[in-house]
Amino acid sequence: MDVKVRELEPHEWEFLKAVRIKSIDESPDAFKFTPKEARDLPDKYWEDALTKDHWFVGSRGGHVVAVGGLMPLSDDPDNFEIASVWIDPMYRGTGIFTEFVDQVKQQAKDLGIEVLYASIYTDNTKSEQAFKANGFELIGHQASRYQPDRQISRWKTPLVSAADAPVDLGL
Repeated sequence: MDVKVRELEPHEWEFLKAVRIKSIDESPDAFKFTPKEARDLPDKYWEDALTKDHWFVGSRGGHVVAVGGLMPLSDDPDNFEIASVWIDPMYRGTGIFTEFVDQVKQQAKDLGIEVLYASIYTDNTKSEQAFKANGFELIGHQASRYQPDRQISRWKTPLVSAADAPVDLGL
């Protein structure tokens, strides 16, 4: 499929805002914000998103086909999760998700992240299946902080294999 994935720069906050609102409009039940809430967020929210987190877009043929973020876990800031992943509906089921997530996982590994987490609403079964198919393991469920009437599933995947792990030679 040849998806080009790149990290957005801080000055691209308006682009992030537009892509995220498009994703939330298209899949309103998949994310913590409703379309109205996303539109009402101040510009500072979007500016800060690109200075404190890592946001990526995937494009193919000049069209944005994927977006997602890499950010510290809110309840454990020493660990990171891939979040708010969205694939354009025209490209779902084509392998774009796998290409996008693989490239974001590599970016995370390059940042020194050894384990990557994901939080998915339990009623988003297609997303859960996609993460499972891409090496994520279910580790539990909990109530959503943003929508307490909904449950999220927590997932993780190692980014460092045993062969890559440092060896303590006791020297």
